Amino acid sequence: MFWCASAFGVDNRKNFQIEMVGNKKTLPTLPGYGNITPSEAKLLNRQNGKCIFCGAQFRNEDIMEVHHRIKKKYGGKDKYKNLALIHRHCHDQLHGKK
Repeated sequence: MFWCASAFGVDNRKNFQIEMVGNKKTLPTLPGYGNITPSEAKLLNRQNGKCIFCGAQFRNEDIMEVHHRIKKKYGGKDKYKNLALIHRHCHDQLHGKK
């Protein structure tokens, strides 16, 4: 699963203990959310549980990644309105990876 601290400048994570895993900051698993952060849960709710690329409903075993709708190099910001959750394999297709 992908989590980028800079992509989520929100205050709702201040109530949770941030953990260090290797050299990355992560949030613990939260009750009711499974293995996703509150920020990812907010995106998932906004998208009605669907991937914006393929339109399929996310399942528990799916790997989700955060996608910038407008790339940062083109002026896209790390704000919710510019972020979306998509399947990892959809993200790879979108960016031309195999």
